[in-house]
Amino acid sequence: MNHIKSEPMKQFVILLMLFPVFVMAQGPALPEVTSVCNESFTELDAGAGYNTYSWSTGETTQTISVNSSGTYSVTVSLGGQFYTDETYVEFINYQLTPATDTTVCYGEPFIWKSPPTTGMSSGTREI
Repeated sequence: MNHIKSEPMKQFVILLMLFPVFVMAQGPALPEVTSVCNESFTELDAGAGYNTYSWSTGETTQTISVNSSGTYSVTVSLGGQFYTDETYVEFINYQLTPATDTTVCYGEPFIWKSPPTTGMSSGTREI
C-alpha cells in the first residue's frame, strides 16, 4: 500500500507598491515656425516644470513676449540635464481689400493678382 504524504499548501503574498511616475518630454517643444497675422506681439511658451529657463533674448522665464520676426531659442534644465529648442517667428501684416466680396476659407489657398503698378507681387498663400 502506497502512502501519499501531503504537505500543507504554501501561499505567497506579493505586495506591489505603486509609485506615481511623471513622464515629461525631455525638452521644450516649440513649433518650427510661429506665424503671427496682423498682431503686434506673440507669446512663446517653453512649457512648465523645468528648473531653469534661458531664452536667446536674455529672459529667464517660462514664457516671453516677442514683437519682431526672427529666430528665438530657449535652453531649459531639468535634473541636471539641459535641452534647447528654437522657433522662427514670422509677423505677417497685411490687409485684404478685395474688389468684390470674397470668402476665404481656413486651410484653403487664396490666389491673388496685383496690378503691376502697385509694386506688389502676385501669388498664392494658404490661409
